Amino acid sequence: MIGYRAADQATPAQVLAEVEATVARLVAEAMDGPDGAIVAACTRAQAFVRGWWGEPPTPPYAPEDPG
Repeated sequence: MIGYRAADQATPAQVLAEVEATVARLVAEAMDGPDGAIVAACTRAQAFVRGWWGEPPTPPYAPEDPG
């Protein structure tokens, strides 16, 4: 999940360029994950959810933490 809030004066081209750069960075980070892209993406998502709502659900509602 990606959330983005553009500056008030941002042009559509600036917004798209920033979103494109963010998506490319996140994909590259996931692809470099030591346990694979899916685990890296899930770990990042888990950290995001934890930051907003506290501890994420545990198994059986979420996979066990690979760490």
